[in-house]
Amino acid sequence: MTPQAFSYGTLGSNNMIYLPPYGLNESINYMLKLNPKTYQIQKIPLNVDSSFEKWTTGILHNNKIYFLPYNEGRILILDCENDNIEYINIGYTARGKYNQGHVYNNKIIALPYGTDDEYNFALVFDTVTHGIMLNNIICPINDRKKWHTTQLIGNTIHGLPRGE
Repeated sequence: MTPQAFSYGTLGSNNMIYLPPYGLNESINYMLKLNPKTYQIQKIPLNVDSSFEKWTTGILHNNKIYFLPYNEGRILILDCENDNIEYINIGYTARGKYNQGHVYNNKIIALPYGTDDEYNFALVFDTVTHGIMLNNIICPINDRKKWHTTQLIGNTIHGLPRGE
């Protein structure tokens, strides 16, 4: 199996832990569901593209986990009530798009990361309508690895740079 096969686990509203595929050097087409009481692991099949490093962290909101695309071109949505999967295409295939997102007024907002490709679009995803808005951020110094870690405080997202 590939190193770093799976990404960070996210605790679902059903108290199960979901680990999306990351796949450092291999495309993996399933996620893991871990029962933390029995340690049983279940594979949930996914429809994936051929990219490596697919999804990183998940965001739990209203019984669903939203995994933002790192190298995949789609948001992965898992319904914690029945493990149903849904995908929302964001329209870009750049590498290293998003590392972390935050819920604000039924929207998921994420600042761009851009590890290998210049990627300058902040994501605003409406969890009710599934509408996507990509806002181009103009930076005085446009390097890669822009905002690795972010925190939502009040109604402002604070991003900590990691770039060169």
